[in-house]
Amino acid sequence: MIPISHMEYNRGGAHTAPGVLKYCSEGKLSANTGWVCMGSSVQGTSGYARGWTDLIGKVSTKLAGIHSYYEVGAINVSAGFLRVSGHCAPGAFGSYARVYLFWHVWVYDVNLSAYVDQGNSGFIWDSGYAYCGTTGWIRASSPSMVKSFNSSSYYGGAPSFRFVTGHVYEFTLFMGCTTEVSVSSGSSTPSIFGSFCNSPTAPSSNSLSIYGLAIV
Repeated sequence: MIPISHMEYNRGGAHTAPGVLKYCSEGKLSANTGWVCMGSSVQGTSGYARGWTDLIGKVSTKLAGIHSYYEVGAINVSAGFLRVSGHCAPGAFGSYARVYLFWHVWVYDVNLSAYVDQGNSGFIWDSGYAYCGTTGWIRASSPSMVKSFNSSSYYGGAPSFRFVTGHVYEFTLFMGCTTEVSVSSGSSTPSIFGSFCNSPTAPSSNSLSIYGLAIV
């Protein structure tokens, strides 16, 4: 395994009022371990919010020929780290909430000044789209996850790529959360929806680690 050279943070998203994105905090516990915290919410008869926050690790190396590669790290989060809830007003049956924990590995060819592979990604845990089916509450939350992480154990194994002799490749390794809510209603009664990653009261107690990149 090639260890990451340093760790960064990344965040982004979009919202339509009265949708709100709120980033609670982010921080490091060590050179390869940190936390992120955010939420998306809507209170009204219509609105949208979707955002993401993640840790990023960097690895740079030269490779030649066909190799498989995958991200290596760890997850240490309590039950309910990811959660959605919504109170569906009458007529809000197209409204939904979703939250998921994801990883990406992007490959940048320094010689070509271009990304050559951005397809290595997936969901570690996904609530799925929690839709309003009837008037009332919808809820979903993640279980406790305390485990090592190896992206090759998802979706049938690590991807392979043909690397060009003499080229330098920079790998960007991501691990983080996406929260999303959407409310649409034919009623004047507001719906209340929320999608959350981590607890704003003690976010550093739930950590994510990116150790490095394994190449086969």
